[in-house]
Amino acid sequence: MSECRYDCSENRTSQDIPEYADISGIGVIVGYTVTAGFAVFIITGYYFLAHQPELDPFRSGKDDAQIHAPYKPHPVDELIIGYVRKLKKTSTKTPKPSKRRADLEKALLKCVLTMSDLQILTGLSILISGYSQLRCGLSVYHWQILVYLAWFCSLTHLSCLTFLRNHLYNHPGERLWRLIGMGALVGMLIGALLPTGNYGTSMNPADYAICSFKHLRRIDRDTTGPNEFYDTSQLNYASMIISILLIGLGFASRIVRLHRALSVTVVTATRKYLSERARRLLRKMYERCENTSNEPPRRGRSFRIGPFRGSQGRRLFYRVYLYRPTLAVFLAIRAALDLWSSLVLEVWWLIASFAWGVYSLVLSLESYPKRPANNKEWTFGQVAPVVLLLAPVLSVVEFLLAF
Repeated sequence: MSECRYDCSENRTSQDIPEYADISGIGVIVGYTVTAGFAVFIITGYYFLAHQPELDPFRSGKDDAQIHAPYKPHPVDELIIGYVRKLKKTSTKTPKPSKRRADLEKALLKCVLTMSDLQILTGLSILISGYSQLRCGLSVYHWQILVYLAWFCSLTHLSCLTFLRNHLYNHPGERLWRLIGMGALVGMLIGALLPTGNYGTSMNPADYAICSFKHLRRIDRDTTGPNEFYDTSQLNYASMIISILLIGLGFASRIVRLHRALSVTVVTATRKYLSERARRLLRKMYERCENTSNEPPRRGRSFRIGPFRGSQGRRLFYRVYLYRPTLAVFLAIRAALDLWSSLVLEVWWLIASFAWGVYSLVLSLESYPKRPANNKEWTFGQVAPVVLLLAPVLSVVEFLLAF
């Protein structure tokens, strides 16, 4: 952008979107999305081909070939991975960790580590570039594209952190700087998402993006008046809230998962305590149902509710309407928690989020008829990001060839 100026009082409804190929150019878009997609592919391949759910993620580096006795494998991951790998084997027994699979895991972990570093650096670079250009008249159109590109980087890096739990546990220095870098990326991305809640309503794609931030400040100063900036009935507002929650809660959950004191001592111990209390309650309810049939009938009246009559009817009534519904709720909550803490949900969430991001990005690029004409021109600034895609690809190929 040649000059740094903006005027929030200017009516830009009839204005064309200014050209800024460094954000919306086809080469930049392809470079960021393909890199994120490649990371998704590597993570998915690592999970189904090399991940060993029977190994403790907080084991020391010397314990790669052995299983800690106290550690209990995750039931969901063990079931899914065991089923997928049995499709390629004639044996019905669950395959034990082999040296070849351990070597494959190490090679793919190096690939994930490389993609993790690349994603956090590219995410920070595009956000820093966008924030630095706000006062130079960066448009709402380009700001929205910038947010989607940073979204790719953040979600792939968050998933990489989960699969690098054991490596980062044995390298606390790397864990610290990655969490600091991810914290900066998440903070900048949440700040970038805030004004997008009103895009598509009162904001024009050619408007200056910095003006939407000034509207936010005005709202903060006058919290008693009506909110004229956000229309909470709009889809963009709901999308902003969901995106912020996904990023914020996702980062918080990674902090918990990467630290043994939080993941095992606090979360696992708390769940175990609540599970024991719930099972104790279920046991008492079951014993109550069994003992009901042995109770003598009350003088003057017998138990009678619909088809349930007498002591046996009372026993069936308590079992059908009290014990079984409570047991069903307990099992449903337990299954939901198992699925929530599994790595297969991480993979599914990553693929779904990536697909949603690609759809939203394409929709933003194609929904404005006055979008810049140079978006599809293959200039040096567009060819370079595509050529540089070979760097992570060659690194991954090198790791796999070494395997």
